[in-house]
Amino acid sequence: MCYMLQFSEWKTQLEKSTASSFVQHEGSKTKKEKKYMHFYCHRSGQNNRKSKQSNTRARAVKSQGMF
Repeated sequence: MCYMLQFSEWKTQLEKSTASSFVQHEGSKTKKEKKYMHFYCHRSGQNNRKSKQSNTRARAVKSQGMF
């Protein structure tokens, strides 16, 4: 089985089980005849939400997963 097909199946299974999505921000890069691709979770990064009042949040942060 091709490594890319194995990776794709593993990634799909992981995304379904964790309710996440992994995206590629840049194109693939080739180095010494090897192809490299970097994926990031769509939920990665910092929360940049700012409330209108200093001590009260406008909305609650969405929880991850089910229940």
